[in-house]
Amino acid sequence: MKLASFDFGSYPVFLAPMEDVTDAAFRLMCKKFGADMVYSEFISSDALIRSVNKTLRKLVISDEERPVAIQIYGKEKEVMAVSGKCYLSLHEMNSSANRGACMQVCRRAYAVRDKETGAEWEVDNQYIMSPKDLKTIHFINKMIDSGVRIFKIEGRARGPEYVRTVCECYKQAVQSYMKGVYTENKITAWNERLKKVFNRGFWDGYYLGQPLGEWSRNYGSEATERKVYVGKGITYFGNIGVAEFVAEAAELNAGDKILITGPTTGAIYITLEEVRVELKPVQTVKQHEHFSIKIKEKIRPSDKLFKMIPNRKNT
Repeated sequence: MKLASFDFGSYPVFLAPMEDVTDAAFRLMCKKFGADMVYSEFISSDALIRSVNKTLRKLVISDEERPVAIQIYGKEKEVMAVSGKCYLSLHEMNSSANRGACMQVCRRAYAVRDKETGAEWEVDNQYIMSPKDLKTIHFINKMIDSGVRIFKIEGRARGPEYVRTVCECYKQAVQSYMKGVYTENKITAWNERLKKVFNRGFWDGYYLGQPLGEWSRNYGSEATERKVYVGKGITYFGNIGVAEFVAEAAELNAGDKILITGPTTGAIYITLEEVRVELKPVQTVKQHEHFSIKIKEKIRPSDKLFKMIPNRKNT
């Protein structure tokens, strides 16, 4: 499928519309333009149980549209509408979260004031407008058993290292369950990997019957690792699998775990077994030095190289 100049190639394209944005005719048009799967409008499970005609009409699906995924929500449409909206960023910064430009105002610490007495206090160790991040990898088996066939991972404005780590972990979890090798040891390993990338702590959401939310205890990320910018890519010698970089901001040592990111490269993690300066192996690359490393993936001048170090405040 192609959108303007962007070609998705062999990757499947899923088009998930919001409530009442689309209908059967629009879904069929999207399929003709190359969408691999389209979704129904949001369907009220309560209305479905009661056989409400308006809801049943939304489930009229032609053979030409298939496969079609069904989007279902619990009961009250007002709750569904309000839950997806946030106005705090728009009110404070004139930058709307509902248009992809959230300024993360809710992630700050706030004091609470009694309007009658004027008494004011801070909520200790709780960012009361900043919930923890939802993590379902430890009960994704139950979700699959309930009939879920597609999982959507939200990672808006996150770095490529977040996208790679989270997608890999959840993909491995789904595949492990389908193969019958979904174990506690694997869940523990996935949890440790997920802790290393951006997060505000984790909770189960309301999936397992929890009545109240859980809130972040720290400002910003609780990741156990952080990245330190080292330098940028210079060139790649494809015939020998060697990339050249320049250390602009920090030193680099053999044995360091590094992350390479870029608009096309995505995220590449490797541990430096050997690093060379002027073709000679060295233990340390000093700031401003050009250096080379063996790497099978193509490196581009737009790529950035970071070294990963423990985030002391969260370990």
